[in-house]
Amino acid sequence: MCVEDIPRHERAAESYVKQCALLDTKVLSTWSEWNESQKKLNLMYNQAVADHPELIDFVQKLQTQAKLRIAEARDDTSF
Repeated sequence: MCVEDIPRHERAAESYVKQCALLDTKVLSTWSEWNESQKKLNLMYNQAVADHPELIDFVQKLQTQAKLRIAEARDDTSF
């Protein structure tokens, strides 16, 4: 089948579907990586507090700052 046999809007729709699938895959991959890094970071926080209880205030400050950055990023990405 020749390209000219397929109407332009159908080709555009197919291209759009492929692009959406690719972007969805990238988003899910990035989300999974972010989730894993958050788990590792929380484990490090817990280990730091377990080994050095005097660091609890510092660790809580870091966690609060991280939550704030996440909230700000979420606000920036919502339209």
